[in-house]
Amino acid sequence: METLEVDMFAEARNAQLSAQDILGSGALKLIAPAKVNLFLGIGARREDGYHEVLTVLHALVLHDTLHVRRTPGMPDLPSELTARSQASLPANAALIGPAQNLLVTVDAIDKTGVVVRALDIPASENLVTRALDGLAHRIGYNADERIAIHIEKNIPAQAGLGGGSSDAAAALLAAARLWGVALDGPTLREVAADLGADVAFFLEGGCALMEGAGERLKDRLTPAKVPIVLVKPPEGVPTAQCYARFDECPATPPAELVARTENATRAEDVPLFNSLASAAAQVAPAVAQVHDWLTLQVDPSKVLLSGSGSCLFAIADDFAQASRIASAACAQGWWSRATTMGNVKAAIV
Repeated sequence: METLEVDMFAEARNAQLSAQDILGSGALKLIAPAKVNLFLGIGARREDGYHEVLTVLHALVLHDTLHVRRTPGMPDLPSELTARSQASLPANAALIGPAQNLLVTVDAIDKTGVVVRALDIPASENLVTRALDGLAHRIGYNADERIAIHIEKNIPAQAGLGGGSSDAAAALLAAARLWGVALDGPTLREVAADLGADVAFFLEGGCALMEGAGERLKDRLTPAKVPIVLVKPPEGVPTAQCYARFDECPATPPAELVARTENATRAEDVPLFNSLASAAAQVAPAVAQVHDWLTLQVDPSKVLLSGSGSCLFAIADDFAQASRIASAACAQGWWSRATTMGNVKAAIV
């Protein structure tokens, strides 16, 4: 087996970097946790194209880190941008806001692999940018500003772990702090709900029962503090493709499981179920391979796909077992992490 050499001193220095070290004085540092779905029941397709959803989400200690810095005023823009146009901006930049008054730059590095690499995600397509734009429009924020965002990705994409949604929730918190919006008020919740189902959850964190299209809080549950192992094959599962397969052969949850879920008061009371498991395995066959492998490591009833996948999780007896399984999964060529469920949420730190 190939030996991976790690410079522990460099890793330690990297872990200690503050927001000021990365973006300069006045920058905010935020965490954006991952999640798993303990229960995901998908119902009928609605007229708006979304499905009725009943789900229990649980936050994890694993998280992305965001650094956000605001600079008043606009930079000297090329002449073709003086009319506040998106044209000719670099891919990592976008003009947003009610008056195209916010110049946002988003840079991200992927730390989920053996090699840390830059991510090329156009800022105009990033959910983080949409979050800032949504809040700016909601409150009519029209001051000229530059906002630089640096994201360290520890949560893999197309995994069903909510990384992009959590980053968006953290960005909302940063903008709210910078623009004087109440962090616990209805405005943030309303903007989050417009952005997507999981974004609203990450403002709450812990463990929650969500309904509607998954964006409406129905009840809070007492979070668990149990170790789990996450295992994701190389291929991801695009959410749209997964739902398309689901629509071809819907897998609605049994009424008895729905009743148990709605009556649960603790995370431990929730039955593990995912309506999208079969559809995800059709889109990415490796999902079934990982599932079968995990059921050989722990009690099969403690293994489940998270969200639309492609990441699965297994509840371990202790953290040592979770770590052993994670190491064995990595040896199979899969991404894997041992972590714990926790009472965490997107937050300024």
